Amino acid sequence: MTSNTDSDKYNTCSKLLDEGKYVEAIKLAENLSNDAFRAGVLIDGGFALSDSSKVKKGTRIFENMLLENETSSSIIKSTILYNAANGYNSLYTIKRNKGKDVIPPNDNDLRMAKKLYRLSIENLESSKPSFASQVWINYGNCLSQLGRFIDAIECYEHSIRIDPTNGMAAGNLGIELEHATRITGHYRHEYTALAYDFLKKAISPKMHLRFGSQQAVRDFQSRLRYLKSFINAHEEPILPPEPVKASHENKYQQAYIEFCIKNGLFLNAWAGNKNLTPEISDDISFGGITTAIDNNHLVPELLRILNEIKESYTTARYLYFLSQNKSEVLDNVSQTAIYFDNFDYSINGVYTGLCKTAYSRAFDILDKVARVVNTYFGIGKRESTFWNIFAEKQSQGETHEIRFIARQTVCDTKNPSLFALSDLCIDYFENAKVDFKTIDTRRNRITHDYLNVKLFLTKDDKKESVISLDELEQQTKAVLLLAKYAVLYIVSAVNIAEKEKEKSNDHVIPIIYDSKFGETFLG
Repeated sequence: MTSNTDSDKYNTCSKLLDEGKYVEAIKLAENLSNDAFRAGVLIDGGFALSDSSKVKKGTRIFENMLLENETSSSIIKSTILYNAANGYNSLYTIKRNKGKDVIPPNDNDLRMAKKLYRLSIENLESSKPSFASQVWINYGNCLSQLGRFIDAIECYEHSIRIDPTNGMAAGNLGIELEHATRITGHYRHEYTALAYDFLKKAISPKMHLRFGSQQAVRDFQSRLRYLKSFINAHEEPILPPEPVKASHENKYQQAYIEFCIKNGLFLNAWAGNKNLTPEISDDISFGGITTAIDNNHLVPELLRILNEIKESYTTARYLYFLSQNKSEVLDNVSQTAIYFDNFDYSINGVYTGLCKTAYSRAFDILDKVARVVNTYFGIGKRESTFWNIFAEKQSQGETHEIRFIARQTVCDTKNPSLFALSDLCIDYFENAKVDFKTIDTRRNRITHDYLNVKLFLTKDDKKESVISLDELEQQTKAVLLLAKYAVLYIVSAVNIAEKEKEKSNDHVIPIIYDSKFGETFLG
């Protein structure tokens, strides 16, 4: 229970924090009997003072509360997890603000923040929309610090869906969409205009910013002014994108587009109206690439790899679509083959075959991403895979606890999008988000052995060689999304590196290349 005296003292602490009287707030908070109140003030005040010891103290209080409240409701657990995550995130930010050499995917505090935000989200259930929206924002902020701006965009979108009046979600979304303009090919201007719209919306009277700082508001205003000057610098106005032009008579094409939109499978970062052309585009690209005058290899090689990646991705995506949609033609094709000993709920046929092929093909894309890293950054070897080029094992402390970290060659680049790719791998190895180990094992079985698909599983079925139809479909989507993120981040990584070249004192002229849409049938 919280006494009236405690509530009054906490309100006084909050007022002192708002007035910038951080030392007084912390001193008063030390006398609070309510652990959550005391911890919250310690974290907020300690962060404002850049005092890590106070933030650590507050974070430990929340962690102890987790141990003491294991049987508490999901709402209480989610709140405690969220506050503990904020504590770890504050510790990371203090280090960064003090100019310490931090590597985001390797930083223990940032990794703990990511883990706790995820656990908080898992326990949200019937939490108030305002709180749930803020948890998603802070999780997005955490991913953004890890270089994962595509993931962050999706978090902010989710936050806005929960609370459409949350200005912090709209503002952060605008900032990340501006970052996305570096990979968006022909739609750069449309993304810029969309970023401007979200930033403008964020500070409008219809939105609230009660969970944000004054510094965040100033950042929104600054970016808004910059984007406005960029837009106004164009002689012709930046027009809104056109609606999707899938003919209503072509129901098959319309079904394909709707399927890809629903599952988030187009190769882009669009966050606006889903029925506009940027949403249904795979138009991501490198910007201009600068090379030595006598280097005739790098640009053609990079473009061929990217072309192969796009071809593989769009093919895998289409195969997945076919596997999920009934077709009389596919029904007839599937029934041309006879299968044996499959009255134990086993399923064989063209639909499962298409899904398995999409699954494997999507995984193949990841190794092509590693090929771009080797070709452009000189990291790893030509035969390096996605799983060994970004991350490696590290033994910690006297107990020699094993964890995975970004490779030193990746750390040396200081490239946020390579950090993002390392963090994706770390998630894979540590099973922090999705059981990708099982996914990879099953991919190898599809390629080199067999994977038995069943409508229903039994207790005797082995996880390594048997999978339910529902799980196969879900994991195929998961691998496609993983491939999507990896492709977007590697294109971003190259473009970030090229931007750094522009800052050098050398005279450079980037190589610009032409482009065209995919070929239609050549009979």
